[in-house]
Amino acid sequence: MKTAAATKAKVPRKQRGGKSTPKLKPSGGLNTMSYAAGKAAVKPAPEKPTAPTARVDFENLEVISSYELTEEMGLSGLQRAQMEAGIAYIDSADEAFDYSDEQSYTVEKVVCAATGQQFTRVTYYAGDTACGYIVDVGTANVRATIEDGEVVPS
Repeated sequence: MKTAAATKAKVPRKQRGGKSTPKLKPSGGLNTMSYAAGKAAVKPAPEKPTAPTARVDFENLEVISSYELTEEMGLSGLQRAQMEAGIAYIDSADEAFDYSDEQSYTVEKVVCAATGQQFTRVTYYAGDTACGYIVDVGTANVRATIEDGEVVPS
């Protein structure tokens, strides 16, 4: 024998006077995002304007100071590292003064007017050819070489 509860037909909740709750299906839209992500999707933050970045003009550097570096003056550890990095034709800085015609180097502290960046430029003559290199101040990071009078950015 069936009980009253077993024979009672299933009546939807709405017809019984209760509230029905709609089931949300994840749609990949705003319903599945966090509050912050949803807010950003509805009203994205304004883009920050970016200033155009100036490029270093190695051809037109302004000289701040300069001096002649000779073998008698000796080389600091940094100067040795810069020469070994900047002069492709030497194996060690000990050979550098033999490689230069005047056995000296012109060392200049220079600045790029467009960017304000400062560099160290070292130049010398090998034959009748102007050669050298440009490094970041205080480093052996070669930014450009000077070959046959022409500046070649690295």
